[in-house]
Amino acid sequence: MDGTEALLALMAGLAAAGPLLALRHPLWRTPFHPAVAFGVPYFLITAGPAIRYLVYGIEPYGIHLDMLGRALAVAAGAQAGILVGCVLAKAVPPRPRPYLLLRRPQRFRRIVGRVCLLALGLAAVSLAARWSELAMTGKLDLGAADSLWLRIHYASFFLLLATIPAVIVADQMVEHRPLPRLTRLVVVGFGVVCLLQSERDVALVLLMIPISWLAVRTDPAPQLRDRQQGRRFGVVHVGAAFAGAAALLAVMQWARSGGGLGLADQASALASTAREESVVQTSLQTILGLGSNLFVVSRVVEWVPDEAPHEHGMTYVHTLVNLVPSFVLPELRQESLLTWFKERYAPTSQSGYGFGMEAEAYLNFGLVGPLVVFALWAFFLCRLHAGYHALPGALLYRYLYTFFVPFSLYSIRGDSLMCVKGLLYSVTAVWLLARLSGTTARARVA
Repeated sequence: MDGTEALLALMAGLAAAGPLLALRHPLWRTPFHPAVAFGVPYFLITAGPAIRYLVYGIEPYGIHLDMLGRALAVAAGAQAGILVGCVLAKAVPPRPRPYLLLRRPQRFRRIVGRVCLLALGLAAVSLAARWSELAMTGKLDLGAADSLWLRIHYASFFLLLATIPAVIVADQMVEHRPLPRLTRLVVVGFGVVCLLQSERDVALVLLMIPISWLAVRTDPAPQLRDRQQGRRFGVVHVGAAFAGAAALLAVMQWARSGGGLGLADQASALASTAREESVVQTSLQTILGLGSNLFVVSRVVEWVPDEAPHEHGMTYVHTLVNLVPSFVLPELRQESLLTWFKERYAPTSQSGYGFGMEAEAYLNFGLVGPLVVFALWAFFLCRLHAGYHALPGALLYRYLYTFFVPFSLYSIRGDSLMCVKGLLYSVTAVWLLARLSGTTARARVA
């Protein structure tokens, strides 16, 4: 077994060890525990291109093969960090703290639903204004085509991703059903807008529905499921949710392969893929090749420290500074690492390449960085999961976990600024809506 296969085996073992060592309760009771919902997808997202290379002989995009082993070593450190964080959270029980109780869920649902529908309308108007451009050139990043409608698009999508999980949580708490009418309306509307412009964010929203429901379904209701039904429901839910999200991402990847985003272009690309001899094999290859983290990491380990020095934590300091309004400390603001990577790898490109949280950790602290950063990340998710799983009517715990698990999977291919800003701004917006509407109260664990 060569180094690449050994590192993949190590990552697979670490991913499998999480559910075995870190869960306080049986898997059927907590199928969306971070050891499962964060650790296992991270392995597939990161190691997928390397697995596809070994199984099908398809070389990973943009990776110099002599850098593949070093890139996998960084990813293995991050995978080990997830396991360490989850095990540490199990070993150190959380202390009881006051929490925010949603005492008027119907009123909160009405308010957050209106905000969400407003954002959905703005997203639809922005799409209509940019439709001819999308059909001809495809999706452009904000830096490549800075326009008013493109800014409205990104602002409305941020507001949608912040409010949709709040709508889902409140709607399920009121109706005590996994897919109530308002949730269906919002998710279908968001899905249509995403599919028309080939935005993959809809996959994140689909994951939010079962994550929220697995906490809400334990609330008192006129008719409760018996224990055996709940056991089957939990295991099936987590598998079906991630399989459905992966299949949707694969289909959208095929649709984007035709160049333009017009309906005819997307349909033609899908028809071309459907004519392949083995759709199942093509689907598996596409799913394994979705992740770009290994590509980014392979370039970063090639550049650092030979061509660029380690940052020794400065990118995380820049993240904190960039949270401050730009007029306060303008001289300290820095560009995002997504921009840094694009300027270094392909400065004339019209689209970005993302980045990687483990790449940022390595850029700062070398091989120890991914272990520490991902351990802290997983520990925080486990603390959120404890409140989400155990506290009745806990609005912020349920909202935060429903939002942050899918957003963590999204942020894996970003940087700390994207992750922290997205989390902080979203929870602040929902907290303000809840407090100003008078729909919450502070509660303590009995």
